[in-house]
Amino acid sequence: MSYIANEIDAKFYQMIHQIIESQRKLIESQQKMNRRDQNRDSFVCIQQIAPLCGRSMPQPSDFIKVRCNDLSNNGFSFFINDAPKSDKFAIAFESFGKTVYVHAKVRHHRKVLLYPKSGRVETLDDYARCGEYSEDQVAPHTDEVGIPMTLVGCCFTGRIYDVFPTKGI
Repeated sequence: MSYIANEIDAKFYQMIHQIIESQRKLIESQQKMNRRDQNRDSFVCIQQIAPLCGRSMPQPSDFIKVRCNDLSNNGFSFFINDAPKSDKFAIAFESFGKTVYVHAKVRHHRKVLLYPKSGRVETLDDYARCGEYSEDQVAPHTDEVGIPMTLVGCCFTGRIYDVFPTKGI
């Protein structure tokens, strides 16, 4: 790997650490859902993703805004309305005036209820088991209504070194 590629990767990981540090205050006010060995940090922000088809870079118009959930050095998760139609995505991480493009592979997805104000996330399977309330009802002990969403967990598979409007990754 060339010196330039190593320097770009180092800058990417430095940006990830800066993002994580900027989100630490949000972690204190939210309950963490952490079932992994890899430590993930809350990452409540809007970023852009686009499905990857073949080896060509998506067009800028292919990117959609998504609400992110958590982030680690190895991956991140985000919310979308329905199950993902692709198992690979290009992600445009924007922070501190910089944009870094990476590609990621979907590891899992599940239906959840997202409570936008509190950031609380509950799987719909839990409701079916416990029978407390359905997805269109108000959560117990609050007037906040959950929004049915799909939580998608991805692992990073690499950097995209050539950005718009190039032909390959």
